[in-house]
Amino acid sequence: MIDLAAILAGIGVAAALLARSPRGLNLGLALTLAGAAWLAASTLSGDALPSISPLLIALLTVGLLGLALATWVLVRWPVAILPALLLAAPLRLPVAADPSSPLLFEFVQGGGLGRLYPLYAVLLPALCATVWRCGRGITPFGPLPRAIAVPAAGLLALAALSIVWTFEPAATADLLIFFWLPFVLLFTIAARTPLDRSAGRLLAGILIAGGSLFALLGIWQAITEDLLFYTEELAIVNRSGPLFRVTGIFQDPSHFGRYLAIAIVLVFVLLWLDRLRLAWGVALTALLGAGLFFSYSQSSMVALVIAVLAVALLLGDPSAKRVAAALCVVALIGAVAATIVLAGDDRLGDITRSRARLALDTAAVAWAHPIIGVGLGAQPAVTRTEQGSGLNEERNVSHTTPLTVAAELGALGLGLYIALLAGAVAALRRIGTERRGLAAALGTVLLALFAHSLLYAGFFDNPLVWGTLGLTAGAATSLGARSAGLTTGAAR
Repeated sequence: MIDLAAILAGIGVAAALLARSPRGLNLGLALTLAGAAWLAASTLSGDALPSISPLLIALLTVGLLGLALATWVLVRWPVAILPALLLAAPLRLPVAADPSSPLLFEFVQGGGLGRLYPLYAVLLPALCATVWRCGRGITPFGPLPRAIAVPAAGLLALAALSIVWTFEPAATADLLIFFWLPFVLLFTIAARTPLDRSAGRLLAGILIAGGSLFALLGIWQAITEDLLFYTEELAIVNRSGPLFRVTGIFQDPSHFGRYLAIAIVLVFVLLWLDRLRLAWGVALTALLGAGLFFSYSQSSMVALVIAVLAVALLLGDPSAKRVAAALCVVALIGAVAATIVLAGDDRLGDITRSRARLALDTAAVAWAHPIIGVGLGAQPAVTRTEQGSGLNEERNVSHTTPLTVAAELGALGLGLYIALLAGAVAALRRIGTERRGLAAALGTVLLALFAHSLLYAGFFDNPLVWGTLGLTAGAATSLGARSAGLTTGAAR
């Protein structure tokens, strides 16, 4: 049953992303939602299913009424769709689903966080509003750029179908239910919601403002040495280590640092485009940079440097581009020198060797399962089993996304992953011919997310990745439709 549910969802994903009409989109989304619901129900045992009670009926009634009201609001004011999704994207509540509880959830103890429930709550009415507006012709509908839509559909469908051959069905189902399939909806909404200049500035402002608030919270945590959310491992490290790493509203310092790095990148984009006063830019960069510093996230700092240099190369004048190119060379030399120095330090050398061993073990798994991999989410368990690692599964998670994709989805998945990134670059080049600022913002944010994923786990399970890809596809579609309209008008 679980295999059939995932196959149904995979078919729906492909149909939704490759749709050429609102009817095709509706059919694909319906199949995706039906497959996801069936998959979720199949993973629950009979004892775990919620019992019908007056309280459950009341909760469902309130939920449906809330869904109807939120959908009406977003249909009436579609400008709120993207901001609502962006506001909800980083939020996780300290609750976990519990069908046996009268309220269907329980609070997570010990500083932990639950799933992306705020985002899920926004996704449903946003999807309903998007489908309604597309069906009524209020929002122009056109096929998404094939360079993005085809590899995205193929990768998502392959991830869903991998439940047929996965080594860890529970892990595969978990990732599909809570991340990959909901992000299909996120990608679709972002791609089908018009993004004009004012909406783009609003989104950038929300992300920078949110990052600033999180940075203030992180600085306060560094002063008080008291975290809101954290893992047990982080708590141990903070108690015994020389550094106190902060998390803001996140559970992981690197996730916190990644969000702040993206906000800093957008500040630099706005400064280069003369959309932000220099004094404000300096103040915001100082605040966000202070929060990033106390995260002590090397992966976030590396991603920030790469993305900021890219901003200078994309938007700077010839002299700025020469300086940026020189800094790239200096950074490369510094990275090589730092690697040599750190390798000589026993403690840091152990960390480096541990990461290198993890990468080699993951590559060995990919080599042993070359075509279709071991299944979505199965890499940690298979690494532990096949490579004889003494670490628990969580510590066997690959910290390099390309290796993870190769191990879990094989050469086929890796090819689709590379094709998706290449398609995004092609779409961004197309957008840049008419909206240089938008292309720079989307491109550098995506670059920062990609660079971070090379050094730390988490790329396809990050809503910002799929939201950025969706916005890129949607902007390229609207510009293509506008160019076609202009060409038709000129011919007439």
